[in-house]
Amino acid sequence: MEETSDHPNPTTDTPGTTPEPDLETMRSSKPGLKRLLITTTVLFSFLSGLPFLWKSVEIYRSQLPFHDIDSLSDQIKSAPLRFPCTFHAVFVGFGSNDPDQLRSEIQDGVNQLTGESSQCGSCNVSISVTVQSPDELCSGTLPSTCSYRCGVIKRDSFGRGLDDAVDESLDDVFSGCSGGIGKMYSVVVVNKENGDEVKAVVGKRRHAWIVGSGLEERYGEVVGRVSEVFVKVFMNGGREEGDSIRGEFMPVGSDGRLVLSFSLLNSNPRDWIYDWDFQRIDEALLAPVTKALAPIADISVESQVLYHTPKSSFSSWDEKLQSYIFRTSDLPFFVQSLPRMIIKDEIGEQVKYSLKAAKLAQSNASLGGYGSSASSSREARSLAENAFFHPSIMSVSYFSYEHCFAVYSPFFLPVAGHVVLAALREWRRYKQEKAKYLTWLTRKKTA
Repeated sequence: MEETSDHPNPTTDTPGTTPEPDLETMRSSKPGLKRLLITTTVLFSFLSGLPFLWKSVEIYRSQLPFHDIDSLSDQIKSAPLRFPCTFHAVFVGFGSNDPDQLRSEIQDGVNQLTGESSQCGSCNVSISVTVQSPDELCSGTLPSTCSYRCGVIKRDSFGRGLDDAVDESLDDVFSGCSGGIGKMYSVVVVNKENGDEVKAVVGKRRHAWIVGSGLEERYGEVVGRVSEVFVKVFMNGGREEGDSIRGEFMPVGSDGRLVLSFSLLNSNPRDWIYDWDFQRIDEALLAPVTKALAPIADISVESQVLYHTPKSSFSSWDEKLQSYIFRTSDLPFFVQSLPRMIIKDEIGEQVKYSLKAAKLAQSNASLGGYGSSASSSREARSLAENAFFHPSIMSVSYFSYEHCFAVYSPFFLPVAGHVVLAALREWRRYKQEKAKYLTWLTRKKTA
């Protein structure tokens, strides 16, 4: 008879008993969250500190009115500034000429000489003509830009050696013709009875006169002369085409001051003359110019005598250095390659006020208010230069974001790497232990 054992097989499950877990694949207790919470807390603490670090190294930049600056630039390009140029021609001693026809022919001559240019700084030409007969009867174009008093200009007043007196008298005659659209330029054509040769004189007070005999018979030549005076003298300042000065040519300081320095370079003179009478030159030539430019800049004049001067050196292209000279208009590009440059609110305000003054100068110039326009232009330039050369702009060194990353990454990347790896490792371990616990629960339910 076979013997049966009363003791159960330890490897066989008995109903109603809990199975023993396999430690490799199962666990009977729920995995704890303490280690995971500690590592994730450290990780999030590290990540939450990054915005504070970024804020601490952030460069403050005030908002500049770049849109308004671009709008003003586009406006000047699309609608160039044109000055009101008011011209008045008076023909004295002409009997049978029609003022309207004279104005039309003078206008055609002006358009032919200017090419109807619309570039910035050109003129909106307004021409009026008055014809005074030998009997001192006047007829003029309508509307007239000047209420000329008929008969006030006498043909006998234009003689030899009387140019200064004529200039002063013409200034008195046309003194009430300026109005509110800027000062007026005038040309007086005097047809004399005697046989004087034709002479053209330009005064110093915006007036010119052409004197001669037989001018009424040389009608076309006279009209051409008047047009040339209006364009070549009054509009172009006596400069020929192509001689105009472009760009910035008068280095006015940010405070509106300009110093004209004159030097007498007389190295090792043989005649031992090393002085000059500059005071007389200043009074006769420079003083009227500085007085006329007073609304634009505070101009002072100085002179010196240099007993010995070294040889001048001139810049040239260097093939080895391959260097270039940049214009002043390229400077904003170098500023925008510096994204971490400090721009304080004071600089932003100066730029805004400068832009406002520039718009006001443009508006006043287009209306003929040259004094107000010069004052506003001077203020705009002063504010712009004060903003550009503000001491805070170049007070610290500026680096790109790539440079900052290269500087700070050796300090933070090793720590960040270990923290991230520890958090990932702990998360992986927690998932594995939780899977073992879920396996044990499933086996327990099916047992």
